[in-house]
Amino acid sequence: MSGFASGIANMENGEINSEAAVNAAGAQVGQGTAAMNTANQVYGQSSGNFQPAIQVGRSADQQLGQDAGPNGSLGRQFTMADFNKDPAYQFDVQQGLQAISNSNSVRGGALSGGTMKAMSNYGTQQASNEFGNAASRFTQNQNQNFSQLATLAGQGVQAGQDTAMLGQNYSNANTALRTNIGNAQAGGILGQAAGQNQVNSGAAGAVTSLGTMAFGS
Repeated sequence: MSGFASGIANMENGEINSEAAVNAAGAQVGQGTAAMNTANQVYGQSSGNFQPAIQVGRSADQQLGQDAGPNGSLGRQFTMADFNKDPAYQFDVQQGLQAISNSNSVRGGALSGGTMKAMSNYGTQQASNEFGNAASRFTQNQNQNFSQLATLAGQGVQAGQDTAMLGQNYSNANTALRTNIGNAQAGGILGQAAGQNQVNSGAAGAVTSLGTMAFGS
């Protein structure tokens, strides 16, 4: 192959290599960009799914702090006011007093002194019997409320930790994708430059060959 033909061939090969480098870099950048978009969507959706649990957990934690505080419902002692409002105690007393009243009414002693005394004695006895039970129910309710709030608060903390881990993974993946895109772009630029150098070298060789043929060696 003559020097002129060789130079033209180098020019053509340089253009082909330059175009191939640009196309390959473009394809890699496109793939990397698509992967980043997918990662953004996945992160946005996944982190959004954790938000309800985080909000509920935060509210539960605030409520738990109030209820467990010095003046909170979880820290106070059982009182007679609580006992008198106990639904089970009130129901038992009401049913018992009604039974006594009905029984004495049948015998013709409704609202008599005997009936009133029986009702008073029954109320006193029920108060003595039920006070401990009502106190136990009060404590059980406190423990149940604490457990429910603590569970919700714990779920919120776990959701926050999961979100943080998700964010770290997303950040790592995003950094890797950006690095790959940068490398692809740099590779495309270098490949294009190398192809252009080959074109320039081929052109120079062709011109030199023409000069030699025109003017002799």
